[in-house]
Amino acid sequence: MKSLKLICICFILASFAACEGNGIAPAPVIEAPFVSLNHDGEVETAPNLPGGEYEAAARFNADEIVDFKDGKLVDVYFYVFNRPASATVKIYKGSNFDGPETVVYSAAVSSSVTANSWNRHTLSTPVVLEDDDYWIAIKFGMTNTAQIIGCDPGPAHPDGDWLYRSLEANWLTFRTVTAQEASINWNIRGVLEP
Repeated sequence: MKSLKLICICFILASFAACEGNGIAPAPVIEAPFVSLNHDGEVETAPNLPGGEYEAAARFNADEIVDFKDGKLVDVYFYVFNRPASATVKIYKGSNFDGPETVVYSAAVSSSVTANSWNRHTLSTPVVLEDDDYWIAIKFGMTNTAQIIGCDPGPAHPDGDWLYRSLEANWLTFRTVTAQEASINWNIRGVLEP
């Protein structure tokens, strides 16, 4: 298993290509009274990941959202370079030592995803924030190697680069996956109605 992990790390690092700087859509503008919940900066690139199923997530701990308790998570924005074969927006509540605890929202969005663009998903039922951690995740799958979820140039926020890989069935930060060689944050944002 160690050799497989090392091969994956080398492959991801070798294919972590920067964008040409054109064709990147501008970031969404969130107007008051709504608030952006994010750890990322401007879109720069996306890692080439081998075919499979993944979840890219940003975690927001209870201390970060204490001022928005009882507010509602109403939208999720995420940047996509290439359309995946499948895509799902997921919201988790709670954290344990393995990753997020409970799915509180899930919606298949495969048919509405646009490549080279910020994608917006309006939650059919807003998630009311309680005194807990929340994870905003994009689950995606592809049959071949591809660049899917966008990321900024870093440096990584401690909770801005979580990745779940079905091959290994565990949550790790992207920094851990790449042995600290890549320091990024996923371009995943929540929109809160305070």
